[in-house]
Amino acid sequence: MPRNPSITFTLHLILVHHCAMYDNATRAQALTLKAMNVPSDQITAITGMLERTIRDVWKRAIDRGWNPQQSLKVLDIYVQDAPRSGRPTVQ
Repeated sequence: MPRNPSITFTLHLILVHHCAMYDNATRAQALTLKAMNVPSDQITAITGMLERTIRDVWKRAIDRGWNPQQSLKVLDIYVQDAPRSGRPTVQ
């Protein structure tokens, strides 16, 4: 029985992007596009981020003080990774 290419592609995206990490520039690009009302499927096509990840990045930026109604300027603090717990690095 042949596999459905659409389902196969969707599952591939979910598996690949589940563990994907994005740099600050990509996150900032996604935020700016979303603030300019670009549809999520287009943002995904441009950045490679899944819609869920885009929503998470958006919420985190808002929680950190970003207000797209005041300015579309995206500071690093809005999109950078949170500090990780665990053993400190040796200096």
